[in-house]
Amino acid sequence: MVGLGGVGGLVAATLSRGGFDVAAVVRSPERRRALRAHGLQASGLSGGDRRVHLGGLYGSLEEASQGGPYDAVLLATQNDALGAVVPRLAPLLAADTPWICLQNGLAEERVAAMLAEAGVSGQVHGAVLSFGAEVRRPTQVAQTARGGVTLGCLE
Repeated sequence: MVGLGGVGGLVAATLSRGGFDVAAVVRSPERRRALRAHGLQASGLSGGDRRVHLGGLYGSLEEASQGGPYDAVLLATQNDALGAVVPRLAPLLAADTPWICLQNGLAEERVAAMLAEAGVSGQVHGAVLSFGAEVRRPTQVAQTARGGVTLGCLE
């Protein structure tokens, strides 16, 4: 997971609770320490609180690339951060790694173009998120509006 804000944190916690091994890039050393010590608490409208410990917490994209291999990359950054993230991360992962865009807006075509420019053929998937989420504390994210996730592919 690249981007562990409200959306990224809630998706990461949900996947982790479902049995998936989730790793995340968390730039803040203080937040990484807190998450390692206390885990990530996700509170929601549909099922109460749950606390999970993520499989790996990394301080940089380069550090995270050493922790793989990964089944997929989930991008939950702000749209304006994609230009800094995708070109740096693309060459560090397997060429066929799927990329899933969780941003508001249509980032899939931009991500696909950046991957092509980096010579990577990974498949890009988009998501429509109809729920709200926010970070309440460094170790807590909360669902703020009901909704779901719909995944799709550019092809």
